[in-house]
Amino acid sequence: MTKSKRSDLPTIAFVHGVMSAAPGVLMVINGDGVIEWISDASTYLIGSPPAELIGRNIFDYVLAEDVDLVVESLAHAAAQTDQISGQFGEMEFRYRRPNGSVGVLGASTVNRVDESDVGGIVVQVQDVTERRLADDVLRSIVADVDITETMQLVAKLVEEQLGQSHVVVGVGPVDGSFRLAASSASVDRQLGDSEPQDAPLVNPIMIDAPWVRAMHSNAIVIDANIETLPSWLRTEARSQGFKSCWSFPISQNATSEPEACIMVWRDSAGAPSPGARMAVERAGRLIALALERRRTHSELVHAARHDPLTGLPNRAQFFRRLARELRRDQELVAVLYLDLDGFKPINDRFGHRAGDQVLMAVSRRIEEVLRPHDMTGRLGGDEFGVICPLVHDPNEAIAIAERIMESVAKPIQLHAEMIRTSEMALLAGSPVLDLRDSDGIVEVTVSTSIGIVFSSEVEADHERLVELADAAMYKAKRAGRGTWYRSTGNPESAII
Repeated sequence: MTKSKRSDLPTIAFVHGVMSAAPGVLMVINGDGVIEWISDASTYLIGSPPAELIGRNIFDYVLAEDVDLVVESLAHAAAQTDQISGQFGEMEFRYRRPNGSVGVLGASTVNRVDESDVGGIVVQVQDVTERRLADDVLRSIVADVDITETMQLVAKLVEEQLGQSHVVVGVGPVDGSFRLAASSASVDRQLGDSEPQDAPLVNPIMIDAPWVRAMHSNAIVIDANIETLPSWLRTEARSQGFKSCWSFPISQNATSEPEACIMVWRDSAGAPSPGARMAVERAGRLIALALERRRTHSELVHAARHDPLTGLPNRAQFFRRLARELRRDQELVAVLYLDLDGFKPINDRFGHRAGDQVLMAVSRRIEEVLRPHDMTGRLGGDEFGVICPLVHDPNEAIAIAERIMESVAKPIQLHAEMIRTSEMALLAGSPVLDLRDSDGIVEVTVSTSIGIVFSSEVEADHERLVELADAAMYKAKRAGRGTWYRSTGNPESAII
C-alpha cells in the first residue's frame, strides 16, 4: 500500500488550495443573507472575486421568482441549532450567471452561528444546471411531448456541458438534409407542417456535408478545423464565427442505420476531449430513446385504432371518424355497410389462412376504388364500412358502391401455402384438394352486399346512421346478394 505523502496536519495554505480547486463554492452568510466569507471559486461561478462579494447580499444574485424560496430555506437553516439537525438538505434555485444566462444552483446549509470560529450559516453551492436539463429531457421523453421540445432540450444540454458551442439536432435524414432539425432556440421542419425557422447549417442538400459522411459511415466525423470542410460550408461557418465541427450519428445500435445526428459547431478549433465526446454520446442516447419511445407510442396508437389483419381502421376508429364528419358543416355524408357473400364456404373449405388472404385482398380492392378523402374500415368478421364525405349527389355514393361490387367480385388467387394441408382437411372433414394441375393456385370469388344511407336521414347520430346502413345491407342480401340497397331513413323500409 502506498503511504500518504502527508503525515502532518493540513496547513492553512493546503486547505485554501483544495477549496480553490473544488467545483463548488463555500461561503459563510449571516441570517439576513449577507456574505461574510466566500471561497475563490466564486470568480468562476458568479464572475466576481471574493473581495468584491464580501458584504454583498446573496439575494442580489437570485432570480426574483426564487427569492421567497431562498428566504424560507435560510430561515429554516437558522432555526436548526444542534449539530445533527443543523444540516439542511440540498435545495435548488435559479441565479444569473456572469454571461447573463440563467443557471440553477444546488445549495446545502449548515448552521454554525453559535460557533465562535464561524459565526454564521455555512452554505455550499454548486451549479447543477446540467443535471436539471438532463432531468427535463427525461421528463419530456416520459411525457411523450413533441419530439422538437426534446431535441431543443438536448441541444441546450450539450451546449451547457461543452460551452462555446452551437448544437443542432437533426432527425430523419433526407438527401443531406433532415425532416426535422432543432437548436436550443429554434426549430426547422424541412418536411413538417409548420413554417421553418432558422436552424443554421443543416439545410443544404450536399453529399459532402460532414453529417452526411457521419451517417453514411455510422461513425463520428471530426472536423477539428473548418478548413477541412467543403468550400460552400466553410464560408457559412466562418460567417457565423465557427472554428470546428463535430458530427455524431445516432442509431439504436451499431448495426442499425443512423436516424439522427448531433452537430456541434465550436467557437474554437480542436477535437473533442474524452469528456466532451462522452457528453455528446450520452445526449445521442437520449435522442435515440426519445425516437424509440415515439415509435413505440405510434405503434401502440396505430394498433389501438386499426385492424391487425387488414391494417384498416377498426370499428372504434370508424365511428370516431364518422362522428367527426357529421359535426362538420358540409354537404351529404354517405355511409356504406358491406358484407361479403360466400365468404364462409371459403373459410370452411380452404381454412382460415385462406380466409384471411381473401379479407386482405378485399380490403385492398375497396381502398383502390375510393376517392382520396373516403375512408374504409373493418367493422368485424367479413363486414366493412365506408365513409364518403362531401357527397354532392346520392348517385355519387351509389357509383362508389357499384365500383366496390365490381372490384370485389373479381377472382382472388390463393396459393398452395395459404390453403390447409391434406392432413388438416381430413381432420376438418373438408375435401382434399389436388393442386398438381393448377400450378398450386386456386381461384375463389366472393361478392358483397351493400347498404347505403345518407346523413340527411339521421342528423348528427353516427351510431343510428350505421345501424340503418347495416339494416339496408341485409335488405340487399334478401334481394339476391351482390347488390346494394339504399335506406330511406324509415326503419321499416330496411329491417327484415
